[in-house]
Amino acid sequence: MKRDLAVIVTAAGSSMRFSAGGEKKEYCLLQGKSVLYRSCAVFFDREDVAALCVTYPAGGIDGAKRALGDLATSQHIPVFFVEGGATR
Repeated sequence: MKRDLAVIVTAAGSSMRFSAGGEKKEYCLLQGKSVLYRSCAVFFDREDVAALCVTYPAGGIDGAKRALGDLATSQHIPVFFVEGGATR
């Protein structure tokens, strides 16, 4: 199968409507893994995905990489991080 699909996972919002002690919903743990990790992991099993792009809030690249864990440095699929705008 040809790898011709790029996936964009948007996580640059502020999570204002989500109440978890100030933590972004994407970074909250769900059965030991962050919601962001679980959202992205499904694409690493696909044979048609060529790249994954994750957006993150301004100044928040460290949090996004931490939440993504070992997927952030995957040798299987390149992962790109893109900073979001002022509100998303």
